[in-house]
Amino acid sequence: KAWFHAGVQVALPGTGEMAGVKYGVICTDDLIEDLETWSTLYISGRLHKPVRFVRAPGTAALKSALHTNLQHAVHTALFLLPEQFTEKELFTMIAALSYS
Repeated sequence: KAWFHAGVQVALPGTGEMAGVKYGVICTDDLIEDLETWSTLYISGRLHKPVRFVRAPGTAALKSALHTNLQHAVHTALFLLPEQFTEKELFTMIAALSYS
């Protein structure tokens, strides 16, 4: 459902420096399904972490699904963490969700 290509070299705007990036391509319907249901956590888990979109999400359904995915990640992390935790522990737990 998703195709990734790692190790692509791109020029950083305004610097002339090259940087390695990983990019993925997925059908919008498949993306929305995974974001809303965590059916695989393959893409939705990657989107718990900071990403840069080459093209801004274009539909209201996709924007909503992206927002819902992040909300679910925060809520799940809060459920798994002890009563008291640090900001670093929260972000570490969110990042770890798709690796568990």
